[in-house]
This record gives sequence, C-alpha cells and structure tokens, in this order.
Amino acid sequence: MDAKEQAVEQVALLLEDIRVLAEKAGQFVLDQAPPLAREIVTYGRVFHTFWAVVCSIVILSCVYLWYVRMPRLLRSPENMHNGELKARYAAPVAIQTIIGVISFIAMIFNAHYCVLAWFAPRLYIVNYVSKLL
Repeated sequence: MDAKEQAVEQVALLLEDIRVLAEKAGQFVLDQAPPLAREIVTYGRVFHTFWAVVCSIVILSCVYLWYVRMPRLLRSPENMHNGELKARYAAPVAIQTIIGVISFIAMIFNAHYCVLAWFAPRLYIVNYVSKLL
C-alpha cells in the first residue's frame, strides 16, 4: 500500500468516526430535549408567576395606602398644617406612589411571559431560545 492509499483509508476512517459521533450527539439531543423543554417551561411558570404575585402585593399595598390610609391622615387635624398635609407624611406617600407605578409597569411587562409560560409553552420555549441566540 502506498502513502496515497493509506491517507485515503485514514480519511475514510476519520469520516466514519465523525459520522458515528454525529449520530450519537443527535440521539443525545433527542433524548435530552423533552426534559430540558419541561424544565424551561416550569422555570418560566414559577419565575413569572412569583413576580406577578409580588407586583400584585405591592400594588395592593399602594391601593391600601391611597384609599384607606390617606383619607385617615387627611381627616386628622393634627396631621394638617395650614390646610396641607405635613411634610413627614408627604414623602412616604410619594415614595409609595413611585413604587406602585414601577410595580404596575413591571407586572404589565411580566404578564406577557406569564401567559406564554402557562398557556403557550411552545411559544415560550421559542421565545426563550431566541433570546439565547
């Protein structure tokens, strides 16, 4: 056997090894894809539902402050100074308002992914994978 035939034989063996490796890798991906997809969807459901609940709790606390606590503060004469609410009550109300608006915006952006994870898991996976690329 000359050098050319040996080289051709080695290349053929190498290509056969690559083909076998590709088949094994393809089978590995097929075996691992369904559990990975379930884990991605489960993660999305838990993550987005958790943040939806947290944002809802924050928004409800803001509503409590605005519609239950504030009228009590405004009715009390010792909290008023020349017809206006004292400054020590204004800062917490402003901060709570800002937090409430931020939570509302976060909940709106989170709602899309929460609905996808619960009602359209395939679309959620496609969205998840497209963000990775």
